[in-house]
Amino acid sequence: MHESDWLGKWEFWREVWRGKSPARILMNLEIRKRVQLSGRAVDLGSGVNPSYRRFLDVSDVELVRVDFPGVGYPDVATSLESPLPFHDNLFDGALLFNVLEHIYASEQLLAEICRILKPSGSLYLFVQFLVQVHLVPYDYRRFTGIALERMFADAGFSAWTVVPLGKACLSIVAAAYPLLFSPLLRIPALIGAGLGDILLERMSTRHPNWPFNLWASGYFACVSK
Repeated sequence: MHESDWLGKWEFWREVWRGKSPARILMNLEIRKRVQLSGRAVDLGSGVNPSYRRFLDVSDVELVRVDFPGVGYPDVATSLESPLPFHDNLFDGALLFNVLEHIYASEQLLAEICRILKPSGSLYLFVQFLVQVHLVPYDYRRFTGIALERMFADAGFSAWTVVPLGKACLSIVAAAYPLLFSPLLRIPALIGAGLGDILLERMSTRHPNWPFNLWASGYFACVSK
């Protein structure tokens, strides 16, 4: 998504009014654009009623929801810190949204996902980056896109695309979002962030050494086994 695109999207502002964070909104829009599921898929860390479900087409998919015991209404209740209770080469697709930073054994989980995916299977993943500590005490890490690529390779995946979501100004506002407790504060802050990023993007063509592209609210990844 181009930095200015979300400014003109009614759907973005509707989700802001619903109380969703910028990172989560951008993630959901990316899900609609990139995620293609078929056959049997597993949703790891499926939660109670995540907003991304509204952006997924699972009409012809056998979706298996997995989460920790006592969290939501999973089809399979198990710890994601342990080996997954599934046979090898079982799933066509896997979802892992806003989960990996809360798994201490994150490298093991990625290797387990690779194991349970079919040879042609795909993993769709999102992690937040510039965000406050949350879900205390189960918030362990922040991953850069560089780290994710190395972790995918170590886990046994063959190919991946990692997309940073949010540039400098939007990332700063997103990080401060919990302090902006009302839409009357959030909306003007986001408009200012969007206009600021447009300006910085244009200026970066004349100043290529500026770190404009090194900011991210989060990273979305499409990964192939």
